[in-house]
Amino acid sequence: SKLEVPSKLRGMVMLSTRSKVWSCILPLAPVLFLAASEPAHANLLTNGSFETGAPPSGCVAGTTSLSGWTVSAGNIDIDSAAPGCSGVTAANGTYFVDLTGSFAPGVNDVGTIAQTVSTQVGQRYGLSFYFGGNSGWQTLSYPNDSPIKSMNVLLNNSLVANYTVNTAGVAVTNPQWNLETLYFTAASTNTQISFQSLNGITTPSDFGPLLDGVNLTAVPVPASAWLLLSGLVGFGAMFRGRKQTA
Repeated sequence: SKLEVPSKLRGMVMLSTRSKVWSCILPLAPVLFLAASEPAHANLLTNGSFETGAPPSGCVAGTTSLSGWTVSAGNIDIDSAAPGCSGVTAANGTYFVDLTGSFAPGVNDVGTIAQTVSTQVGQRYGLSFYFGGNSGWQTLSYPNDSPIKSMNVLLNNSLVANYTVNTAGVAVTNPQWNLETLYFTAASTNTQISFQSLNGITTPSDFGPLLDGVNLTAVPVPASAWLLLSGLVGFGAMFRGRKQTA
C-alpha cells in the first residue's frame, strides 16, 4: 500500500524525491566524517606519571623537585618497586609519588604538588588519576599519624574533591590503587591543578596518600550532538532550497 501524505506536508517529507534525499545527506557528510575521525585527546599535563626526571636509584625521599610540577608546600617522595625502595608497584609506568615526604624529623613533610595549564573558558575537562595509600607504617619504625590516608584536589586553590583510603591490615606493598575521575568546566584561560596531602599536619608522618597517572583531557562534543546539529543543517538547507524555488 502507498502512504498518503496530506498535501500541505508533502513538501516537508525528506524522502519524497531522490534530489531531496541527497540535499539532506550531503550536508551531513563532512560533519559525520569529523565526528568519526576525531582523534583521542592528549594529556594536557606534563609528566603526569612522574617518569620524567625520576631518580636513577628508583626512589628519592623528601624532595622538593618534580619535573613539570611545583612542590608548593612541604616535600614529597618519588617512589617505585625498585630494590631499596618501598616495593610498591606503580599504577602507571614505573614511578609514583607519596605526597607526604620523608625528609627529616621535625620538618613539615606535608606535600602539595601543582601544575598550571592553559584552558578554554566554558570547555569541559576530565581529570583522572590513581589514588592509593602508603601502608608501610605497619612494618617500618618511621613516624605515622593515622592508617587513614587522605588527599585534597584543588582547582585554582579551591577545594573540589577529597579522597581517603584505610591502610590498616593491608599488605605493605599493596597501595590499593583506585582510578578516580572528576569533571569541571574551565572558568579562566589558566587553571592550576593541585594535589594536597592531609597526612602529617598535626602529628608527624612519613606515610601519606599516593598519586600516579594524572591525566587531563578536554571532553569532546558527543557524536550524537554532531549528528543532531548536522540534521538541523540538512533540514535548513532543504527548506531554503524550497523557498527559493517557490
